[in-house]
Amino acid sequence: MEQRPTSITSRVLVLCEGRDEVGLLDAMAVHMGVDVQCLDCGGSRQFGSRIKAVVRMPGFSGVASLAVVRDAESDGRAAAQSVQSHLASQGLAVPSGPLELARGPHGPATAFLVVPSADASGMLEDLVLRMMADLDSWPCQEAYFDCLRDRGLDLDRHLSKRRVQAGLAAIPGRVVPRNIGEAAHQGSLGLDHAAFADVRRLLELVTTSTVA
Repeated sequence: MEQRPTSITSRVLVLCEGRDEVGLLDAMAVHMGVDVQCLDCGGSRQFGSRIKAVVRMPGFSGVASLAVVRDAESDGRAAAQSVQSHLASQGLAVPSGPLELARGPHGPATAFLVVPSADASGMLEDLVLRMMADLDSWPCQEAYFDCLRDRGLDLDRHLSKRRVQAGLAAIPGRVVPRNIGEAAHQGSLGLDHAAFADVRRLLELVTTSTVA
């Protein structure tokens, strides 16, 4: 059974939608040399209750900045509105949009990010695929999935997840990463790639706000 943190250990919290997001954000924070604590808030349906629980965790009063990372899923704008609603329900400052910092009369500064974008549908895997499109293995992956389609296999369901798994398998090295988080921590995802620019910007927003 997954063990969730029971206390807060950093002045900057990043609430993520799942373990892959936690892994990527953790690795990015290390890559950037910033101190954050990433917490897994589960899927979109659990976000409201998990944010409520985080606000009541020991140590929350010492949090200076709070970030939220959520998948766009079928509607990026609806995902953004959902994050704003959850923040407001806990009396937290509500950013006007993604990658905007909000400050209230009390409580932490807040910001959020919808991936791959609030103007699109999709999920973290779609962001990773943008990076993978520049890898030498990409044409081979394209040919692989074209071959599967030609053979009549219906792979449209969870296609982005399937493609990321194929891309991870093609990463050279002694250890094959099992998921996005492992690949990020192994240095296999190219965290300086333009695909992750918004992730870097979010961390910059919430970490620089602690000294503003």
